Amino acid sequence: MNLLKVIHLGLVSVFLAAVILPRGCAAVTWADEAGPSEVTPSAPPEPEPPLVPPPFAETYIKHLDAERIANLPLSFQRDSYRGPYAAVPVYNKRPLYRTNTNPRTVEQALRDYESVGILDSKRRDGRMIVYDHGRLIQGLLPGTDTALGHLKLDSDVHIVKKFVKDLPATGFHENDVASLPHASHMPIIRPDYDSLIHMKIAAMTGTKKFWYVRPDEPVVLIDPHRESLFINARDRDEQRVYRRLTEYDTAKHKYGEPIASIVWGGPLYPEAAFRDERMRRTPLQEYPRFGPNAARDDMAHALQTRGRFRFYIRSNEGRTGYKVMVKNPTAESHTPMDISIAQLTWWEVKQEHILETAKQIHLPSVV
Repeated sequence: MNLLKVIHLGLVSVFLAAVILPRGCAAVTWADEAGPSEVTPSAPPEPEPPLVPPPFAETYIKHLDAERIANLPLSFQRDSYRGPYAAVPVYNKRPLYRTNTNPRTVEQALRDYESVGILDSKRRDGRMIVYDHGRLIQGLLPGTDTALGHLKLDSDVHIVKKFVKDLPATGFHENDVASLPHASHMPIIRPDYDSLIHMKIAAMTGTKKFWYVRPDEPVVLIDPHRESLFINARDRDEQRVYRRLTEYDTAKHKYGEPIASIVWGGPLYPEAAFRDERMRRTPLQEYPRFGPNAARDDMAHALQTRGRFRFYIRSNEGRTGYKVMVKNPTAESHTPMDISIAQLTWWEVKQEHILETAKQIHLPSVV
């Protein structure tokens, strides 16, 4: 009889556990919700499934549980670029989430930061939720428009913001992003073309800022060292950025990336030590000459020490030559070189042919 009572009590407990839901869970539907037979005691999936349908920003708080938050452990390396919030937008020390974010994710953020922003992009609405001594408090989110702008940025940008706070600005060199197109002495980064490492280097060298260009979105200037993180480009700056991208991409297609980066990439500043060499006339036999696979650094060195060079690419005629020259060889060291590019004239091609036949020069291969 005692055994039967134990079994009976166990069945009653299972029944009650099945019908009494945890507080706040009745209105929640997960996008990948499994049936009762599929429930396992494993950890929550990564990433957490979104909330479907997403609530309004002002009602999101109903899906959160203060008691559950109180029992969560604090996250390790909360603010590190290697930590769990590395790719999460953070504005005014407050993680930002969309209204379809899984409540478990937001609850952990409330445990770690005690405040989050919940944003509805369609309604351009935002709410601030604060976890304070076991209570959840809601209010309007300060700076909602700026916060919405944070959500539109690529996750790599948010990683860079945390990256610059973690590491000293040493061990990085501006030359590592010099091959990218530049406008107003700042690199232009396109998430479809450029990598996270480009953003990191741009954020740690030169002006420590970069232009950020996305399809169907305004051009923004990223400054990872500021809490606001970005500002919208002025009309004239946006036009300058797109003009430079067109020039760079056209040159890259026509001449190759090394030449595109020399003329439309990072600025080259003249070194005073080579001023006389840049001014001196260079005999044709001593002209620096490069093929299509030449390194940018070698070309930059030729401009520093000679003020000019020639390069050659494969064409329908077999080989086409171009001359690249510094138009302001006497400029001060703080003034960028003004660089021109032009195709060799018929007479210049003829001169080179004569010198090559006489074995006085060697034209680089274009194969």
